[in-house]
Amino acid sequence: MREHEPHTALAAGADGLDAYRALGTQVPGALTASGMAVFEVGAGQADAAETCLIRSGLRAMGRHRDLAGIERCLTLSGPGARGDAPQQ
Repeated sequence: MREHEPHTALAAGADGLDAYRALGTQVPGALTASGMAVFEVGAGQADAAETCLIRSGLRAMGRHRDLAGIERCLTLSGPGARGDAPQQ
């Protein structure tokens, strides 16, 4: 696995969420009010990753499962989507 994954994907901090924290500082400012971002998450990380991204100002839109039924994908919108205030 280490030959195929970027180092940052394998060394994501003690709780495995460092990449989401880093993206949370960049993605909200890069999205338009109607923009969406889609994030792949590891097995069992959906709740924690979504919370981290919501705290950065994104709005949760949905979760999607892989063929094994594991939540693997989070869809979030920009902070100004639908005219609502961001979730905290």
